[in-house]
Amino acid sequence: MSRSTQAMEIAALRQIALDDVARASEADLRDQAREEALDFNGFAEQVRSSMREAVAGVLRGQLAQKRSAAVTAKVPATSLRQRPTLDRIKAAIQEVFAREPDLKLAFRSGSKQSAGDWESLYDDLVSMGALKPDDGDSR
Repeated sequence: MSRSTQAMEIAALRQIALDDVARASEADLRDQAREEALDFNGFAEQVRSSMREAVAGVLRGQLAQKRSAAVTAKVPATSLRQRPTLDRIKAAIQEVFAREPDLKLAFRSGSKQSAGDWESLYDDLVSMGALKPDDGDSR
């Protein structure tokens, strides 16, 4: 028997078991748990917790996809490839903040900004129109 056939049979058996549980009443499930000396309430809480974790994982994945799509939509890939040097990025960002005193930015206290932080801020300022994407010069 091939692995794919085995996997399909196991999936079919799991589905049958899930369908059986779904059709059973709570009283039937409690009786079965009692017969098998299982803590029904503890087991139910484990299932609820597993389901919450699974849903949270799916939602985190969807959020990551949406964020990735939003970043791609905001900053064209060509502008990412055409970033100036890190020193020029820093200078351009400083020029924007000097020119726009109402523009505020919060940094994590006690830590230096990584190259990725500077590039991300640069990309955000480009998407806002505060910087030209080609050379980092202020508009």
